[in-house]
Amino acid sequence: MDFDDAETAYRALVDDHVTGRVPLADGVARFAAPLRAAWVEDRADDRVEGLAWAAGGAVAAAATDPEHHARLADLLAGVRALGPLTRR
Repeated sequence: MDFDDAETAYRALVDDHVTGRVPLADGVARFAAPLRAAWVEDRADDRVEGLAWAAGGAVAAAATDPEHHARLADLLAGVRALGPLTRR
């Protein structure tokens, strides 16, 4: 997934999450999946940075609306609870 595709995907995912269209567990899984795939499975170090920027940008854009803060905090706490990405 290139940066432009990742940016589109993460913005849609975050929008789905903050509007309540997806359950928290699904949002967390969808948020982490591209990063996990790039880091753990593909070992694509060069893609991880672009994905991280796209993910962070989507969260930052949604955070401009204070009504989204609680849901964003839940999403990020869920991602954090997955633990660090480690390679096998």
